[in-house]
Amino acid sequence: MTVETEHWGDGHVDSKGRERPSAIAVTSASEATDAVLTLRTNREDYDPIDFIEETDFASWYLILVEWMGASSGASLELEHIKRRDYGLHVEAKVVEPDGVAPSDVSVHSLFIRVTDEQGDAPERVTVTVRE
Repeated sequence: MTVETEHWGDGHVDSKGRERPSAIAVTSASEATDAVLTLRTNREDYDPIDFIEETDFASWYLILVEWMGASSGASLELEHIKRRDYGLHVEAKVVEPDGVAPSDVSVHSLFIRVTDEQGDAPERVTVTVRE
């Protein structure tokens, strides 16, 4: 399994009605774009849609993770992806910034691009976030 990741600290996955943390696997650009709540970030140099458009869905699928609880200055980083009987389990960790962090709470999105030699995108993805 090969992965590439991107993190955004403004909550870009439309997870209304789902508990946080949440994780879903998507297998097409249209499905990924539909899952993205907003396509703009505070980073003027990058747009989350770029990561989606750079994905060749014939070879890759995306796992979209959303979590709420850390300051807007923190980041969400992938630790492990583990195969389970039901699909995949993602383990991520919160990395607080060096120095003084803002005293707010923000929604964080982690996009994981996966190529999996052992199979297609899983039907179910679970996630644990370690603070």
